Amino acid sequence: MPFYKYKCNDCGQTIECLHKWVSGPGRKTLEEMKEIPVNPLVSDIYCGHPETFDPDSRSREEPNYEYCGSKNVGRTFAGGSFGIIGGDGATGGSFYSDNLGCMVKSRKHEDEIAHSRGLIRVSDISRDNLDRAFDRSVEQAQQHQSDAERFKSGEKLEDIYSVDRLKKDGLLDSNIKGDE
Repeated sequence: MPFYKYKCNDCGQTIECLHKWVSGPGRKTLEEMKEIPVNPLVSDIYCGHPETFDPDSRSREEPNYEYCGSKNVGRTFAGGSFGIIGGDGATGGSFYSDNLGCMVKSRKHEDEIAHSRGLIRVSDISRDNLDRAFDRSVEQAQQHQSDAERFKSGEKLEDIYSVDRLKKDGLLDSNIKGDE
């Protein structure tokens, strides 16, 4: 008893339906199997059929969409769960990448998009780079703590954050005139 996914060609709504076959005991020939009743009939499915539901709805009792009632629906091919892998690593269906926030064709395609955005996988970062980044963040936190203590003791902000220091930290453009 499989679930089949249908898409309404008029309103674009996706619905699913569980089809049930009724069969008697013993092996059936091909001709006998053609006579096995299916409930509901594929030809009877329409947008909003009472035996269908919205697969994206959290509750089958409370659908989040108004159905249009159109009989212009077609069965869709379920992509993503299986497919033929091509030479570029692409499968028959695409999938949504949570890391990138978009649809991708394959893991290779996901890596290409990430690379174009300047992103790399955490598993590709060396331990030394992670240690250096951690040490930098610790130094920055200590410097911030020191600056906060200087400010609390009454020192002026312009003395704590001089133009030369902001340039050195990369927080100010080098074209701006400094303390002269």
